[in-house]
Amino acid sequence: DIEWRGCRVSIAVDNGIIASRRRKVKSRSLSEIELELIDGDVARLLQFGFELNEVLNLRLNNYSKADFGYSLAVTRFALRPVNWEDLSKDMGAEASLRDLLSLAFVQLLKNNPEQIHNRLESIHQTRVAIRRIRALLRGHKGRLDFLERKGINAELKWVQTKLGAARDWQVLKHEALPIIQPHLEINIAKLERYVDIQTRHHLKSAMLINSSHRYNRLLSRLLVWIENLECDTTRDLKSRAKRLKTDLKNFQRLSRMPARAFPKNIHDLRIRTKKLRYMLEIHHQSESSTEVRLIKEVKSLQSLLGKFNDLSKSLELLSAATPAEIPATMNTKLRKIIADEMDRL
Repeated sequence: DIEWRGCRVSIAVDNGIIASRRRKVKSRSLSEIELELIDGDVARLLQFGFELNEVLNLRLNNYSKADFGYSLAVTRFALRPVNWEDLSKDMGAEASLRDLLSLAFVQLLKNNPEQIHNRLESIHQTRVAIRRIRALLRGHKGRLDFLERKGINAELKWVQTKLGAARDWQVLKHEALPIIQPHLEINIAKLERYVDIQTRHHLKSAMLINSSHRYNRLLSRLLVWIENLECDTTRDLKSRAKRLKTDLKNFQRLSRMPARAFPKNIHDLRIRTKKLRYMLEIHHQSESSTEVRLIKEVKSLQSLLGKFNDLSKSLELLSAATPAEIPATMNTKLRKIIADEMDRL
């Protein structure tokens, strides 16, 4: 037990193994520093954790030892990627910025790919959580400190971009290749092997980013910052309404986009659609059929644009392959098939 800036804190260091006699994965190592507030301010405790993280590369964790034990012992308790809809279903329309940021932060922590077996899906959900946090920061520009907001946003964008490469190869492997395969009469075993190698390589790089000191410092800094935010629901709602109005105007301007669009136009439309969807969901005031239908239609459009963007990314990845990795004749045919599918979309 220690005293720190008016707080009494209990510190426990746990190091060992959680073991089970059931299922294939029988054990997992545990190396944990547990901080428990006995008396004092939670914000001070978080600040202590942040300063500890300045010295050591510690990772914030949202799972207990019991969670890890149950996941080893019983299939239904397996740690799975967590999406926003499951977390936010009980969140009311009057939620403050701090409440919404806390929820998005929980989604970020619960999708740690080092703890969840389905790593690629976990990376995807991590990127979604980051986009939600960035949307919240953008939607409340008026009441946040400019330099703090810009600094946090830049670090979040860095993580999102770094994790994106693993997601791109996952999409090529699981979504683009099934589209390509029926159009090819040749054996694509060599292509599949090449995509597998690249996917594993970029997944490994993504895991290094996730366990880096820079990323873990960002998480602890973000947690301290969210806890210290002032609650001002009236200003939060006004800020969201203003941002939503701007996003709607920007979205409407895209009606002037030519029917035969270039990938850049589609990409711009996708970004604006994504921004509009997140602001609609954050600003969601009622269960009126019109509002619910609008959000569904925007999500549907985003999904369609996402398929186009996935194919565009796949085209980019295949174009960068050398003849030694994919024979030139096969690569030309692959890119032609993808380009035709993009035209259809």
